Amino acid sequence: MPTLSASRGGLGSRERAALERIHRSGRAVVRLDRDRALFAGFGPNALRLVLKRLVDGGWLRRLERGTYEVFGLSGAERRGQLAVIADWLDGEPYVVSGFFALAYWNVTGHPPTTVDVLLPRRKPNVSDGTTLFRFIYVPGAKLPEAREVRVGRGRAPACVATPERALVDVAAGRYAVDLETLKELFERGVRFGILRRRRLLQVLRQAPSAGVRRIGWIAEHSDDPLAGALRPLVGNRGYVALDPRRPARHAVRNTEWRLLENAELF
Repeated sequence: MPTLSASRGGLGSRERAALERIHRSGRAVVRLDRDRALFAGFGPNALRLVLKRLVDGGWLRRLERGTYEVFGLSGAERRGQLAVIADWLDGEPYVVSGFFALAYWNVTGHPPTTVDVLLPRRKPNVSDGTTLFRFIYVPGAKLPEAREVRVGRGRAPACVATPERALVDVAAGRYAVDLETLKELFERGVRFGILRRRRLLQVLRQAPSAGVRRIGWIAEHSDDPLAGALRPLVGNRGYVALDPRRPARHAVRNTEWRLLENAELF
């Protein structure tokens, strides 16, 4: 690894010392409350000035108070979103889910710009360049099963939801995707053997009814055997829109799946 020079970015001795410690740590993100050892010997006022100069020079980006994303030695080299979130939240429970997790598992080939993070505390969303880190509150006891995965160019492993749970998370709720996208995700995941029907059924048994109905409808119209296993889970409580992104005022009622059929894909 190259070393920092005094001429690069006009760094002073204190800035170089702090930045060299940060790079040796291997962190994609440093937090003042967690990584105090990196800044030993810096008084509060001196540290504040050093960090400001590193941000102004393009070596760090402030994500939130006391939290900084680390760029590479070129000053422009960036880490992947998963490395950022893994080092950002290292030391506390969280799960990356939704569309970003599906992209990680290759259930979709579309690169997502939003990273959904399930977290057992309230936290405002954070924009980082073209990426939106969207923090979704989930009680600690309801955090889903996740897998620890190693992340390139980050120190901490990342906690990523299983592909089955990630699919269910985009099938219902406030951030549900449109029906066409959900259909593509289901069919690609099954075709490539990434989504396992038995595991998906287990997750759906605990999932919101809207997700069960939408995935069941897609499975039926895809002649997938999962549809038969999902019919007993539909229940009889009202109707939900088949496509959560489209109006359903005059949609036909599907009494089998308790859906308002406001879209046609087959």
